[in-house]
Amino acid sequence: MKKTTSSSRTVFSILLFFLILPSAHLRAQFKLEPKPLTAYSFTFSSSSASSFVHQDFKDSDKFQADNKTFLIDVLGRDADKILVQITSGNKIMRRQIKTNGELLSSPELNLPPFLVFPDAPLRKGKTIAFQKSLDSKFGKIPSTWYLTLIEEDVNLAKMSFRAVLPGTNTQTIKKTYHVTGEIAFDKQEGMPQRVVWKTAYKTEFYVKEIAVVRHFATHTFLSSHELTMTGKIKR
Repeated sequence: MKKTTSSSRTVFSILLFFLILPSAHLRAQFKLEPKPLTAYSFTFSSSSASSFVHQDFKDSDKFQADNKTFLIDVLGRDADKILVQITSGNKIMRRQIKTNGELLSSPELNLPPFLVFPDAPLRKGKTIAFQKSLDSKFGKIPSTWYLTLIEEDVNLAKMSFRAVLPGTNTQTIKKTYHVTGEIAFDKQEGMPQRVVWKTAYKTEFYVKEIAVVRHFATHTFLSSHELTMTGKIKR
């Protein structure tokens, strides 16, 4: 299996950091609103594993964990647009992002677009579901997203999210892709305090034998990610 490079995973994690933010329209206190002229430091870690099962045969592999640190400098704000500079190692990127998480200056990378969550009230214990297409090299992929407010106080809001993306299904191949995770959102800073998420990608192979289609093998790829705010610096 072709492994994603460490650099690509780091960039993707930084982008996903904004991707999973809830919309400003859900609750005003949940919008992305970092303090101007402030730098926020984050750590990101991820691990992954794969398995292949065919009858009594089973093979598995674990990939080396990836640990990164990066800095997000809030350079300025114009109405609902925020200009940030992201520094990770020797890589520096400047991006313009709306307070609802929508990316305005897209990097030249083939990554999913930033999500803009629906205009719907988010209440404790209630789940909202909505459709959002993701761009890929294969075209637009329709997906269903679910967002739930677990608990909330003056300083912190905790939410869970999950997504189901349809795979390519034929008589001999069935693919499924799921994303699940939780957000701890710092309402005072207007930034995520901690985000954890898992992805599961499964491919099932079948063999067609005259009038019968039977299961042949299953390949599963799992990955776990964690993003944590570790501090802030006033410029």
